[in-house]
Amino acid sequence: MQTEKTLEFLRLLREIMHGADMRSRRLLRELGLSSTQAGVLRALSDGTPQSAGDLARSLSLTGATLTGVLDRLEARAWIERIRSAEDKRRMEVRILPDGLAKLTESAEKFQDPLTKGFGGLSEPEQIHILEALSRVTTLFDKPAPDTGPFPFYLNEPENTQKESV
Repeated sequence: MQTEKTLEFLRLLREIMHGADMRSRRLLRELGLSSTQAGVLRALSDGTPQSAGDLARSLSLTGATLTGVLDRLEARAWIERIRSAEDKRRMEVRILPDGLAKLTESAEKFQDPLTKGFGGLSEPEQIHILEALSRVTTLFDKPAPDTGPFPFYLNEPENTQKESV
């Protein structure tokens, strides 16, 4: 049985997720970047070239979807496809400086109000929020009760979503 506090918890969690999703979508649109493109840039952000197959698997994308995304990123000179040094039959994808700059710009624009707001809180408030959020993250490991429709609009397709363009 769901208590009033449980329903309020779920409402607030939905509100947080919806707000983050709407802000992310708006910022990505302003930057001319899709969530899938941002995911690819993020996956490549450490500078290590990756095969298209590895990228597709890590982002839960089909090969066809990834090919289209890579075509668009390459046209903007944000990534490049290169032949593998070990196996000339294999193509690898590497982020370019402009792609890293675009990824950094999108992260800064998204996080700036949150980091400023959080930084403006007192230390006890920050600790309380961190402890509460940390506890909330552990709740996802348990089977969730059926709460009816619960839209999870996450822009970060890392390892969890199949997305097609």
